[in-house]
Amino acid sequence: MRKGVDCQIGINVSLSPDTVLGDNVTIGNNVTIYPKVSIGDGCRILDGVVIGRLPISTGTTIRSLPTEHLSVQIGAGCVIGCNSVLYTDVTLGERVLIGDLSAVREGNVLEDLVVIGQSVTVHSGGHLGKRTRVSYLSVVGGAVVTEEDVWIGPGFGGADDPDAYLTRFGLQELRYGHILFRRFAMIGPGVTVLPEVEVGEGAFVGAGALVTKDVPAWTIVAGVPARHLRDIPTEWRERVMNLRR
Repeated sequence: MRKGVDCQIGINVSLSPDTVLGDNVTIGNNVTIYPKVSIGDGCRILDGVVIGRLPISTGTTIRSLPTEHLSVQIGAGCVIGCNSVLYTDVTLGERVLIGDLSAVREGNVLEDLVVIGQSVTVHSGGHLGKRTRVSYLSVVGGAVVTEEDVWIGPGFGGADDPDAYLTRFGLQELRYGHILFRRFAMIGPGVTVLPEVEVGEGAFVGAGALVTKDVPAWTIVAGVPARHLRDIPTEWRERVMNLRR
């Protein structure tokens, strides 16, 4: 293990021999860190966290799973909440916050300043852009991509398999139906988005909507299925576009 200065490590902590800790890293109690994990300066890993674990199957899963540990990179200043699990092959940018009881599956990239709320699952193969926020009790489907400054409300559900009726029986090969959220998009509480849908720049999806087709930029949609209500007010759009990040 390579450890920087002024690190604090709690009790009953299991660290892989190749773990790399930056300076001023704090690790709570009952933490497990698997091989090929690097944790940046100033990170806080709270009690009960597991980092770098392999997914395990009983032979009943459809997706192929990694069978060896891949790199996990955690940028400076991140906070990983109690009893959260980060799988192998995950990259976090700087100052990412992972809420308690959340899971980030293999193959995900979370850029700087992403916030994941409590009890959120981010399924495999996604990419969340800078300052994306995912609220509590949400399920982010596999291969979801967000650009910068996307807000996803509590209870979100994103489906990732457009052929689930057949693939669940193994009658068709699994393929991901990507969901794309353009920058500044806002997704209200309890929204469900189906595979192969793009939510445009600055669009707002109202609470409880079922999104079955692309949402144009700078529009407001709501309902089941979601339909156009009106455009984002010009003043709102100008104010958002003038943000300096």
